[in-house]
Amino acid sequence: MSRTQDLYLAAAAAIALWWTISLQMSVRSFVQEVTTFKLFVYQSHTYMKEVLSSFENTSHLEDESRPHFSFSHTERKLVSEFSQEDENLIQYIKHNLLIPPPMYVGLDWGFDRSRGILPAVMNYLKNMKGGFHVECCAFEGHYSQAHFLETHHHWEGLVIEEEPSKLAQLIKMKRNVSILPTCVSPEKKPVQMMLNLRPDGSSKMSDNGTLLQCMPLFSVLKAAGKSTIDFFSFYNEGRELEILKTLPFDKVNIKAIAVYRAQKNKDVSETLKTFMYGKGFYNVNITLEDYVFLRNENL
Repeated sequence: MSRTQDLYLAAAAAIALWWTISLQMSVRSFVQEVTTFKLFVYQSHTYMKEVLSSFENTSHLEDESRPHFSFSHTERKLVSEFSQEDENLIQYIKHNLLIPPPMYVGLDWGFDRSRGILPAVMNYLKNMKGGFHVECCAFEGHYSQAHFLETHHHWEGLVIEEEPSKLAQLIKMKRNVSILPTCVSPEKKPVQMMLNLRPDGSSKMSDNGTLLQCMPLFSVLKAAGKSTIDFFSFYNEGRELEILKTLPFDKVNIKAIAVYRAQKNKDVSETLKTFMYGKGFYNVNITLEDYVFLRNENL
C-alpha cells in the first residue's frame, strides 16, 4: 500500500471518528433539550402533563407498590372507629403504614422546581437548614417542590402519595423522607374514599376508581413524631380546605403553606383565604397557580 493510500485511510478514519463524536454530542444535546422541555411542560402546563404521562407505561410499577395500599376488611373496620388523636390509630399508622427514609439517599438534584415559591419561603425562614416539610401528592417525586430543600438545605420530610404507580417511582428515588402510601382524610377520623386517579397524578372523588383508606393528617404527623412543619406543600384538588380544617392549629406549628389551586374556583379560594387569615397566616402572591400562606409571627 502506497503512502498516499495510507494518508487517505488515515484521513477517512479521522473523519469517521469526528463524525461519530459529533453525532454522540448531538444526541446528548438533543436528550438534554428534551429533558429541559419536559421539565418546563411539567411545571407550567397541566394539560400537557396528562399528555406526557399517558405515554409512560407504569403498570409494572403499580403492581410493585399495590401491596402498600391493601387493607383487609378487618383493618378497614378497625381503624374507622378511631378518632385522629387515638393512640391506637397513631401506633397503627407508625408501625403498619409509614415507610421510613432509605439508609442511603439518592443523587443530588440541582433544580428548584417550585416556580418561585421556595425562594419566598426560604427568605421567610431565613434560609433555615435542617427543617422539616410535608408534601401531599408528590407524584413520582421528580417534580417535587420540596426535594430541593432536602438536597441543598439538609431538610427531611414526610411525603404522602395516593397513587400506586407514582409511589413505586417515588420510593426508587431514595429521597430523605418518610412516605405514607395512602390519601389524607378530609375528616378527623379515617375514611374510605373512592378516588379516580388521573394520568397527571392528580385525583378526585368518584363513584368509580380505587378504594383507599385515608388517614387524618394530624394522626400521621403524630405517628411521624412531628409537631412542627416548616413548609407544608399540597395538591389535593378540591380537598385542601377540608384537610386544613381537621388540623388542631394549637397543637401543630405550621410556618409556611403552599396550596396548588387547580380548580381556580373563586368562592373556594376566598373561603380558603378567609380560613387561613383566621389561623394567623397572610397570603403571598407568587404564581397564578398557587397560594402561599406564611404565619404572621407578630400575632
